[in-house]
Amino acid sequence: MINTSGDHNPMISDSRFTRNLVSVVIPTYNRRTLVRTAIESALKQTYRPIEVIVVDDGSMDATKEGLADLEGSITYMWQENQGESIARNKGIAMARGEYVAFLDSDDLWLPQKLERQLPVLQGDPHSIAVGCEALLMDGEGRLIDAPPVSRDVRPDDYRLESLMLANTFGGGSSAVVRRAALDTVKGFDPAIRFGEDWDLWLQLRILGDFAFVHEPLALIRRHRDTQSHLPRREHVEQRLSDHLYLLTKAFDRLPESDTRLRTLRPTSMARQYADAALAAYAWGEHDRAKEWLSMALRMDPTNWSDPEALYRRAKDYFVGVSQLQGSSAVSATGAFVRGFMHHLPTTLTLPAHFGNRLQADLLAEFGYQTYVSGDRTTA
Repeated sequence: MINTSGDHNPMISDSRFTRNLVSVVIPTYNRRTLVRTAIESALKQTYRPIEVIVVDDGSMDATKEGLADLEGSITYMWQENQGESIARNKGIAMARGEYVAFLDSDDLWLPQKLERQLPVLQGDPHSIAVGCEALLMDGEGRLIDAPPVSRDVRPDDYRLESLMLANTFGGGSSAVVRRAALDTVKGFDPAIRFGEDWDLWLQLRILGDFAFVHEPLALIRRHRDTQSHLPRREHVEQRLSDHLYLLTKAFDRLPESDTRLRTLRPTSMARQYADAALAAYAWGEHDRAKEWLSMALRMDPTNWSDPEALYRRAKDYFVGVSQLQGSSAVSATGAFVRGFMHHLPTTLTLPAHFGNRLQADLLAEFGYQTYVSGDRTTA
């Protein structure tokens, strides 16, 4: 178990909430079968007391009827479709517990999750949120042969400096948060479509400390189009806009006297432009990609002129394209790399072997993935 240290005041238990009760908030939309499995994993928790709140964000697949036999075990609410953040906030408003745990409707918990996490918050009033490791599963619920998410987390990863650069706290299905802290930061920001979890962690981390349990206690589902850093083509620009917005919120909340954290602003913003550029390169939108990478270089020339740093990020995004291309990935990989190498900003110079190394590693990764999947025709 890791606990960060800080100078924050303890979060004092609020008498409005039921002491030691965990309110499990599950937003859902058109996932009748999956949400039931998620609910059942919450109801099987060895920790008590809990309440399970399901907020149906306008499902049209008879989710309500599919959960009718669970009446009495859960609190179910249907609302007009307004987005996941508003659904989660509605669940928080309904919650009676001193602690709130979030569970996405396509994810699962292992039975001991809350039993392992709650003592951390109960034993340390300075910690306002606790995370955990998670195993990955595919769209059909089969475990993916990959290390647990957050397995290598270190205490520094939950310092505010780290969270200002990336979402090191992970997804909502791993977290348990003090209700009083959620009320203080007013829950999730409905204006954010991509990165609402990250925004919440930043707002909470400014308020207090985070803790972590080094044990895989959740199962996170990775569908075919969410198995890498790569967003869909139509989402790239919106994701960049949302990330810049949530980071601006966080930096603007810092006290004027905190010059140490404020100096991270150009580096943090530059990373968002660089990531958006790599996603655009991956989708073949070279002019836009070149413009965004140029912006990253101007804002933070030290980091993004480093070939190794750029290589690691580029590989993450291009692997995502290979996964989406399926059997045509081998022939497409060369085109991805050539498009990237031929449309770089004039201010960026990469080693001659950069493209060949990248293409070779992508082909090796694709071969491994197809072998693991059992597709011997393309491996």
